[in-house]
Amino acid sequence: MRQLWFNPALNQSLRLTLALMAALGLAYPLGLLAPVALSMLALPAVLVSALDQPTPRWWPRIGVGIVGFVLTSGLTATLTHHMPALLPAWFALLGLVLGGLAAWGELAGRLGMGMLVMAVAGLATAPQGPPWLLALSFGACVLWLMVFSALWYRLWRHYPLRQSLAATYRTLAQILLDRPGQLRAQGLPVEFDAALGEQIGLCRQQLLAFGRQGDIAPLRNAFIAAVDLQERLQATPHPEQAKALFTRPDIYPLYRDWTRAVSVRLRRLARDLSQHRPLTSDDRHQAFAEPLIAALQPLAEAGGPRGMVAYYMIGNVRRISRLAERVAPLYQRDFLPLAAPDWRARLRSVCRWSSPVARGAVRLAVLLAAGSAISQHIGLNNSYWILTTIVMVTQSSYVATRHRVGQRAAGTFAGLVVGALLVWLGFRAEAALVLALLLVPVTLALRPIHHGWTITSATTLLVLMFEYFGVGGDVILLPRMLDTLIGCVLVFVAFRWLWPQWQGGRQNALRKQALAHLHRYLQRVLMAFEGKQVEPVLLARSRRLAYEQGISLTASFQQMKQEPGYRDEATSLALLTQYKGAMSQINAVVPFARRGVVLEPEVAERLRRSFDEAYKVLAATLEGQPYHWPPQLDEASSWLSELLMQQQPNRAGFVLYQMALLLERYQRLSSVLAGQNGSSPDSPPEDGSPAQMSSHSGGTDRSR
Repeated sequence: MRQLWFNPALNQSLRLTLALMAALGLAYPLGLLAPVALSMLALPAVLVSALDQPTPRWWPRIGVGIVGFVLTSGLTATLTHHMPALLPAWFALLGLVLGGLAAWGELAGRLGMGMLVMAVAGLATAPQGPPWLLALSFGACVLWLMVFSALWYRLWRHYPLRQSLAATYRTLAQILLDRPGQLRAQGLPVEFDAALGEQIGLCRQQLLAFGRQGDIAPLRNAFIAAVDLQERLQATPHPEQAKALFTRPDIYPLYRDWTRAVSVRLRRLARDLSQHRPLTSDDRHQAFAEPLIAALQPLAEAGGPRGMVAYYMIGNVRRISRLAERVAPLYQRDFLPLAAPDWRARLRSVCRWSSPVARGAVRLAVLLAAGSAISQHIGLNNSYWILTTIVMVTQSSYVATRHRVGQRAAGTFAGLVVGALLVWLGFRAEAALVLALLLVPVTLALRPIHHGWTITSATTLLVLMFEYFGVGGDVILLPRMLDTLIGCVLVFVAFRWLWPQWQGGRQNALRKQALAHLHRYLQRVLMAFEGKQVEPVLLARSRRLAYEQGISLTASFQQMKQEPGYRDEATSLALLTQYKGAMSQINAVVPFARRGVVLEPEVAERLRRSFDEAYKVLAATLEGQPYHWPPQLDEASSWLSELLMQQQPNRAGFVLYQMALLLERYQRLSSVLAGQNGSSPDSPPEDGSPAQMSSHSGGTDRSR
């Protein structure tokens, strides 16, 4: 029963259902049941805009949302009463303005779509009463839902944050559990884990929303510990050597047992977070860490590339075990304050036709104008459903929109069939009303799970409600299906042929951003190795931004594979492989940077100059200039090789080893960007290992 209560989908459904039922219960003795029930049409707008989910500056965002909902619904209803011929132009204007809000971020974009939902609600309810009275009732309903949600979160001790953290720890547990099998099979995945990135981002938003409330400290520590775990799991100093190391017959069973033990601990933490249990220390998994460390120790002492990797992995095993034991970060740091948005820059980006947001806003304006015009001339009742379909299925990309279109059409058809079957079986009058009310929590619970199932349940509920009010048969079934199909076809055609934003067209801009953030991350690490003061929070922020760019590259690559005419898989996959490998190697040396490891001044200075020069090659290649790897960078590689011959498996030696790997990785990135995907005489090896270093346990050579 406890697991059911704290299930995220069921708990959200229960929260919203209780809020709606409480409002109806208060309205009934006052004789306001009908207007309050009508005002609940604002609920879809709340869900689309995610207004009930805690975010930074939550209450100001709620205030802006309520004002926007009232204005869009009231003005649309007023135009419907007095100047219906202007409705296509009005919806085009709304699509252009509100669609452009996506330039201010995902939350602003979702708020704009919620306002569009309320504009359609104003159109649908215009015959039911005075426009502004209805608009104010919508605003009052939204305010009630927000107050109820805030009290609910306070009563259940930051419930959304706990659920998001629980999902994050479950994902981390699964990643760790899969790691031994991946190493034995084809190696570690070359793509970033997008789901984990989204979960961490959601946790960060919710943590900023709850601020510094007195009982937030354990959840804050759990979040930063999860970020540190993600960093440690991604830090792989040398993929090929790590695979050879952990798949040895004497080490693999110990490694597998340790990952299983830590995974069990992380799943236990996820359970405690989701079920509001206190987070306590637990060191039972440490019994599996010590044999693994003991087996790695002789290999670390043997030296060479594999000894360097073994030396690092001993420390990494200890760090991961400590994080799982204490649920506390490896080092404390604060969050940077939210930067104020640059309104002028974002407004300029919306006004440029090259901006995907600008083209998307114009496309949405054309869609809404066409849908409104068709709604006025089609001659069917309730044809505003065309606009509802357009707003609900429009997503940020062609692939996501195509999936939503199919789910919407199939869900509507299935819901109409189920609703008609229930009416035929005798669910009429009060029986239809009771069943419809029972479907409310079911529909809300299905929403986070699958859009198609949600639409099936919602359409069935709608058919039963119309049956209760004495409207049924062809009056509801045929128009609903026809309007949904018209809306779906309009959206699909627009996203396929009307200024389509293919992911392939975004690749150059995405790659520039990603490589710039990656190099900035490396620069901060190199500053620390020079002995300069680097704030831990700035270092963590640089890592986060580089990681988020990797998530963007992964998401873009996944969408490109599903787009028509996609032919660039080899280059995109090779770039993603090298980018993730480079970031893993930077992550591997970050603990030493935080612990005060300082390289000799001339060594640190030459490393910084070499990587700055390598980044210039990357930037020039992205701009389309001919690929040329400067001779001085080859000299830097030789110099690193000579330094490594004199190093022991210690902290400074490991840092130099990773720098050698990373310089080779930069060269490989530049050759991939130049289209040189195959091996060439001056290209580094595919696995990104330093060409100068042999795989023997001691010494190096120049053979390739």
